[in-house]
Order: sequence, then C-alpha cells, then structure tokens
Amino acid sequence: MSDRVRVFDSLQYAKKLQEVGFTNEQAEVQAAAIIDLIDDNLATKHDVTSIRNNLVEMEERLNHRVTDVEERLDNRITDVAERLGNRITDTEERLDNRLTGLEERLSNRINEMGYQLTIKLGGMLASGVILLGAFIALIKFI
Repeated sequence: MSDRVRVFDSLQYAKKLQEVGFTNEQAEVQAAAIIDLIDDNLATKHDVTSIRNNLVEMEERLNHRVTDVEERLDNRITDVAERLGNRITDTEERLDNRLTGLEERLSNRINEMGYQLTIKLGGMLASGVILLGAFIALIKFI
C-alpha cells in the first residue's frame, strides 16, 4: 500500500456488495456503517493539524514554565548562598573575636606568670644573697 490514504467510495462499495448478492438496502446500510466507522476512527488532515498546533502550544507553555521554575530556583539558590555566606562571615567574626579574647587572656596569664617567676627568682636571689652574707659573716667570725 502506498503512503497516500485512499478515499473510501461508498457508492462503489455498495455496488460491489450488490454484485455479490446483497440487497440495495443491505449494501447501503453496510456502506453507511463503514463510513461511520471511518469518521469515528480516522483522523483528518484538520485533526492532525489541530493536534500538531495543540502540541506546539503545549510545548511553548511547558518551556515557559520550565524557564520560570529555573529562574525561581536560581533566585532561591542565590538567596540561600547569600544567607549562607552571611552566616559564615558572622561565624568567622565570632571565632576571630573569641580567638582574640583567648590570645589576650593567654598573653595576660603568661605575663602574670612571668611577673610571679620574677618575684620568686628575686626572692630566691635575695635569700641567696642573705645566705651568702650570713655565710661570709660566719666565716669571718670563726
């Protein structure tokens, strides 16, 4: 069969039915039934064009919706990235402040310990001088 659709000739069909013994009424009813069947089940060029146009319109609507969704997602991703960046910056600042505070306290504590060591060493030195003086006095006395 070729790519072309054949047109149904109901009159010719009815004549062929009559040639093989159908009555005129039977042939007409049979032809009418086949025409109804064809009308109900076969698509016309207009039907195909209409469906094609509907599909093109649907595709355009879907493309617009996809574009809209992509834009909304891009905006949300940008918003989330910005908020996350702000939170990271805030956290970095808080950690920097805490580290600065820890460094200051540690430096102060080291300085305090240095002063305490200086005082203890000074006391030990003074005690050593006193002991040395006492030892020298004891040696002179003996």
